[in-house]
Amino acid sequence: MKNINEMIEKILNQIKGKDIIVLQEGFIESKLNIEKAQGKLEEDIFSIKGESVYIRININQIYNVDYNQNKIVLYLDNDTKISVVIN
Repeated sequence: MKNINEMIEKILNQIKGKDIIVLQEGFIESKLNIEKAQGKLEEDIFSIKGESVYIRININQIYNVDYNQNKIVLYLDNDTKISVVIN
């Protein structure tokens, strides 16, 4: 789990104060635009929020993370993929 926690910390540093798009793909699909994103990792919950939009993810459900400069992809247990795209 330490590796996932380290990746989440990198993501938090990368998105802080930036405008981002969060895409959810899987059995439910959605798109969220978050302005001036802020995030935190508390216990096992990874949270990203803006002024009126937020998403919370239980990190115990994350089994893989792809990370590059402008896009982070989280793969969750229930065949869900969440992408965080930095504008």
